[in-house]
Amino acid sequence: MLRASWKEGRETVGTWCSLPSPGAVETVAQSGFDWVVVDWQHGQFGGESLGILIQVASLAGAVPLVRVPLNEPWLIQKALDLGAHGIIVPLVNTRDEAERAAAACRYPPLGVRSFGPIRAARAVGWEPDQANAEVVCIVQIETAESLENVEQIAAVPGVDALFVGPADLAISLGLGLGSPELEPRLGPVMEAAARHGLAVGRHCDDAAGARAAFASGILFVAVGGDTEFLGSASAAAAADSRTKQAGTRPPFADTVTRMLVSSAPPVPE
Repeated sequence: MLRASWKEGRETVGTWCSLPSPGAVETVAQSGFDWVVVDWQHGQFGGESLGILIQVASLAGAVPLVRVPLNEPWLIQKALDLGAHGIIVPLVNTRDEAERAAAACRYPPLGVRSFGPIRAARAVGWEPDQANAEVVCIVQIETAESLENVEQIAAVPGVDALFVGPADLAISLGLGLGSPELEPRLGPVMEAAARHGLAVGRHCDDAAGARAAFASGILFVAVGGDTEFLGSASAAAAADSRTKQAGTRPPFADTVTRMLVSSAPPVPE
């Protein structure tokens, strides 16, 4: 689905699922997102929950992607065997690291993936050639080093897309979170992707940011996340329901609210 969308130049929107709750994943996946990322890197769950969260996302109608904790073949292959349609690999800084990620996503002769698609056989397909054609390898550009090497990373066969992690990239470049100075630095990512026929994605905190990203030529955008949606809606409901605002909230509530609904909230990149 994603590969076809990219080929046709269609915009797709997704989000992050980091709560250890099948119900939360189902709710998010049924909300109209094209895809969801089951965030194994920063999510509040371990490997034992991964399979059910992938399954729930898929059955709820969203394409399930998994962000793995590290660029390790066994982590990538486990997520694929459990039915992920694509892998987001964090902190890919060099061509060698991009080659490692791409190889783990493909069966021989294109890669080194071991055959054992216990659930993926039903969710993606049994035949190795079919899986090689369907699964997407998305590498994150989120450090100064990866930005410097983005041309070499984009040139790796088997890498299908580049995903900008704006928080980590800003930190790596010595910029503040949400700094407008980050945007002009992304030119090399767009240029390298265009030269090698890759899609570009990124995280945005809100819908306005997503629309701006799409207007800039980015094809897939992750907006917010389940914890942000829950926290923001809960904080707003609690605040809006009070008839007497002063002195009625628990001491910690204002701090939590500011953290969740600030103009630059914490994001998982």
